[in-house]
Amino acid sequence: MQALDKATKRIEVDSTGVRECSALGWKITPWHTFRSAVQETTYYYPRESNRSSPMLDHVRWRVYFTDDQDLPVLIIGDDLNPKQGKALLDYVLSRTNLQLEKREINVGAH
Repeated sequence: MQALDKATKRIEVDSTGVRECSALGWKITPWHTFRSAVQETTYYYPRESNRSSPMLDHVRWRVYFTDDQDLPVLIIGDDLNPKQGKALLDYVLSRTNLQLEKREINVGAH
């Protein structure tokens, strides 16, 4: 079993699936319900800019997995420790045999 702690949230993975525990309770998602994996990169640009080509403000990324109802069941974001996030991502991908679909989003660009 692997576990990842993030403030008040704990994610555990084992042979049966993913268990997320928080102050609000816990949820178990079995591996067989995972249907897709999306790697999403969002580029943020300042809304107001005098430049002809806006400068990039910051970038965020996350990987999220959806279930058979297309609802997110697990989100791995850039706010996690990079080593722990990569280990969790690799483990979940190996258990689910899913391929990452890559998406890019531009926010605030003119």
